[in-house]
Amino acid sequence: MNFSKFYTIQERNDIKTNQVISRLVEKIIRFLKKYRKELDDKGFVGENGTTYWFPVKMVDKKYDDLYLVFMQEKEKTQAAFQRKQLNDGTVIKIIKLYVLKDISKGIGISQILLHIKDNLLSFKSTLSHELTHYFDDKKYEIEKFAMSIGGDLYKYYNIPHEVNAYWNSSVREMMEVLKQSNTIKNIFLNKFDNFKSYFEDILRTENSFYVSLSPENKKRLLKRMYALWEEFREHFKGKY
Repeated sequence: MNFSKFYTIQERNDIKTNQVISRLVEKIIRFLKKYRKELDDKGFVGENGTTYWFPVKMVDKKYDDLYLVFMQEKEKTQAAFQRKQLNDGTVIKIIKLYVLKDISKGIGISQILLHIKDNLLSFKSTLSHELTHYFDDKKYEIEKFAMSIGGDLYKYYNIPHEVNAYWNSSVREMMEVLKQSNTIKNIFLNKFDNFKSYFEDILRTENSFYVSLSPENKKRLLKRMYALWEEFREHFKGKY
């Protein structure tokens, strides 16, 4: 995968990209809540009752190839994105969400909604991260590239699409912070150093991501951070 090509495409319209993903996350959660009774159906349960498959096309027909698969909790793993080829040759995209505590008595939408309620911010962040992979996968075969690095975390955190996914999770969090008040906007949007310091703190909370970045990728993100700051200044123009 060509790093410069990937970054040239991705380092544009960070706010717009993030809003598309955030809106989809909110639509999914609202849909699950609204149709919980209708969705508590055996037809969505697979793998001998150990998974719950949710076709995202029920929320928006544009995403007819995407499925959320809710599964038993898995140590050290919250979620994963992958492709799956069906018997008829159709390729679907799957986001596996390892979020359910106990499926011994069955699995259904009620358990899923309980998890979302108790872990709302974490769930939104995780799903946003994986949806970033989904949108990037429309351009690149990212799953194949990720599989080729094995268990090397340094390499993993420096894959372009992982950098992009962790970055977008941080953009979402920064957007929520800036929405809180005009005083906060004034602090972070009038001086880049203030914005940079806070945004880097957000990046550091993403597991070992930021400390594992190569010097080259840190330079790339610094440039992207400045561009993001200017995007935010334009987005909130007249409000700080």
